[in-house]
Amino acid sequence: MSAERRIAILAGVFGALAVLYVVGLLVGRVPPPPVVVRDFTASAAQRIVVGSTHLRKQAGSWQVSIGGSWFPADTRKVEAMLRTLSGMTAGRVASKSRSDWATFQVDAANAAPLRVESGSGTLVDLYVGKTSSDGGVWGGAQRRGGGDARVRRPRRGWGGRPSAGRR
Repeated sequence: MSAERRIAILAGVFGALAVLYVVGLLVGRVPPPPVVVRDFTASAAQRIVVGSTHLRKQAGSWQVSIGGSWFPADTRKVEAMLRTLSGMTAGRVASKSRSDWATFQVDAANAAPLRVESGSGTLVDLYVGKTSSDGGVWGGAQRRGGGDARVRRPRRGWGGRPSAGRR
């Protein structure tokens, strides 16, 4: 067999492998991770409760409650937090059992509740854990939806940084 023929055969095999690789990527594509909060738009938010901190939107500006009185809050920072919340995607499920909530610090005694409300009801109802069982700070923050028993690790968008896992 001539050298030209061998090169043509190798080029054909390489081309076939390249096509199979591309097809494998397209067919085996993993669906995007679910968002933490479905159908949430930051502009609909009127009230926010984070732990014991209360904020409200009044005439287009955000205010924070301190000692029963309302004071101006940094509207840009509040809006940035809401945009981050709307873009968060859920990471892997760490637990499906309510009995593990204390382990991941998403129980009532340890978690910081995060609730965002509109004029017509609750938009977001999460419990954010303070730390993780593995000591991670960004990759370990745990959270659960109001009636959902699952505890998830954040995938991206929590605290402005991606988690330690996959993006």
